[in-house]
Amino acid sequence: MASRAHAAIIEGSLRLPWRRFLFGTLVLSLALHVVVAYRSQGFYQCDEHYQVLEFLGTKVATTRITSLPWEYAARMRSWFLPALFLPTIRLSALAGVRDPFALAWVMRTFAALLSFTGLAAISRCLPLWLKDGATRRVTLLAIHFFYWVPVLSARTSSENLAQAFFLLGLAALLGARRGASAAAGLLFGLAFLARYQVAFLIAGACLWLWFNTRPRLPLAAGLGAGFVGALALGAVLDRWGYGEWVLPYWNYLRVNVLEHVANRYGTAPFWGYFALFASDLVPPLGLIWVITPLVALVRLPRHLLTSTLAPFVLVHIALAHKETRFLFPTLALSTVLLGVLVERELSTASSSSWFARAWPRLRTPVAAVVLAANVLGFCLFTFEPPRPQWSLLDALDTAAPRGFTLYAAHGFAPMYTCGGLEASFYEGTRAFRPYRSGQPLTATDARGLPAFYGWADTPARLADNPFAQKCTAVATEPWTARPAAQALLRLPPLSRLAPRVIAHVAYRCGN
Repeated sequence: MASRAHAAIIEGSLRLPWRRFLFGTLVLSLALHVVVAYRSQGFYQCDEHYQVLEFLGTKVATTRITSLPWEYAARMRSWFLPALFLPTIRLSALAGVRDPFALAWVMRTFAALLSFTGLAAISRCLPLWLKDGATRRVTLLAIHFFYWVPVLSARTSSENLAQAFFLLGLAALLGARRGASAAAGLLFGLAFLARYQVAFLIAGACLWLWFNTRPRLPLAAGLGAGFVGALALGAVLDRWGYGEWVLPYWNYLRVNVLEHVANRYGTAPFWGYFALFASDLVPPLGLIWVITPLVALVRLPRHLLTSTLAPFVLVHIALAHKETRFLFPTLALSTVLLGVLVERELSTASSSSWFARAWPRLRTPVAAVVLAANVLGFCLFTFEPPRPQWSLLDALDTAAPRGFTLYAAHGFAPMYTCGGLEASFYEGTRAFRPYRSGQPLTATDARGLPAFYGWADTPARLADNPFAQKCTAVATEPWTARPAAQALLRLPPLSRLAPRVIAHVAYRCGN
């Protein structure tokens, strides 16, 4: 009875007038984005921190240029993203907010709001592509409430912000208002400055518009003028950042592609993204975003979204160096394209089509599997920091408000998770050092401030470490250290995930 009542509530909500349903979804999505931005401490991938926050840190006197990654010397990163966040730092300082953790939260919130704005803009365009009310509403929910969406939106990463600016530009074009092409060109240019690979999304969309809109020349002129304006802004910002005139996008192409430097960080065969998305995102959700643009090439080759997404995905499949995050700028539009594909198959398929015949029987189990996978993703990832040990640092700040040194051992990487680089932006009175085998366990560091010792392992083996025998645990990672979480991870199929779940604990040693 309860399940039927729940289904009836969902079905009734899907029949709400579109404007009302859209407004309610956006309100809930906005609240979720803000909450997750607060909870989602740390960074998902190294570039998100070292190519943005540490670059920015050189302008606010928290980072030494000598501690920046090698990309700075290669002059291959745009200063657009550091400049984008600089006003938030200045305004926060005026308001008395100077703690780097608080400043990072402000920047995550700004990134989340910008990302939400892009999602909201493209959400308003859904009636242009999806005529069926139920399909449109389900697609809208998927855009905003797939479990990774608020997590990625809170990132200060190039992937997240490039998607936001691109979605805003595409929505501006689809709005068909006067001057929209120049605004869209500017937004496309900002997306390019945020992440150069977005050029393939921009090229795909612009080619489709060239062949499918009239008049062509005013549209091209507006897009070109806006894009060139963004590049001019980027050049000025790069001059401000590097102290000289440079072309970072050419340097990026030369170093990473022509000189194959990116391949030093690992290569994968052409099918590598299928394996990455099948494993890094809760199955089967991950594979959807790789497969959808490829299926659309066959089923909807002339659609705007196919022309936009397919070149981007195919180029990344062809490149040897692959990372899951490289396809993150396509997630929102791939979700919309999936909805378009489903609607097309249901509306045009003949009675003999396998999809038309199978869908009535598959609809409920497919929905159940997708919903269950998404709920699992929410429970495990959405409200936890992408690097969970960061939340542990809050407890250490409370225990030692004047500062501390944290010595890390056995994979405990509180800050410097990227090739031994220091996270200078976050240090202040905190210091993060590797623990050397045989190093004496002391209660204080050389400055006379408290010393802590960190250890990382699977939850089941976390207590079996040398610190645990001699020291007192003062902070543990939130959920993985709980008995209920450990018991859950012993059950199939979650037991397969257990070896990949790492918990962290910090100890205070000595007298």
